[in-house]
Amino acid sequence: MFEHSLQAESNDDRPVVIFGNQLSASLAWYCLLNDSTYKVAGFTVDAAYIASAQFEGLPLMPFEALEENYPPGDYRLLIPMGYQQINGVRRARYEQARQRGYTFANYVSSRASVWPDLTIGDNVLIYEHAIIQPFARIGNNCIIRSG
Repeated sequence: MFEHSLQAESNDDRPVVIFGNQLSASLAWYCLLNDSTYKVAGFTVDAAYIASAQFEGLPLMPFEALEENYPPGDYRLLIPMGYQQINGVRRARYEQARQRGYTFANYVSSRASVWPDLTIGDNVLIYEHAIIQPFARIGNNCIIRSG
């Protein structure tokens, strides 16, 4: 569960596909674009929620057919969905993607306070001004904000 270090994460240059076409996906895209070395290849969401072929100017693909355009070995996913009932959807999509062979990106804001030996799971987002104390252990599929 605690398999990634921040140093190892920076060595993986595979592009990222973000799950979502709402505010949380826009926020993750903006943060990756402006505060990371990641390249975002596109977005994915359940086919029933696609109203346009693009989101934030990038391709928006149905999650059900993701492998056709974004094979698991060539791309990583980031699933930034949050807020109460949606946590269950985020977990379900995380498990489905993992079963389909996908690995996950992490985002740790340069404006977060973390120690250099932080070890985290996967599909973790730590946004600006979050404070992570030494010896903290962060599992998989977590979103941490300040406040």
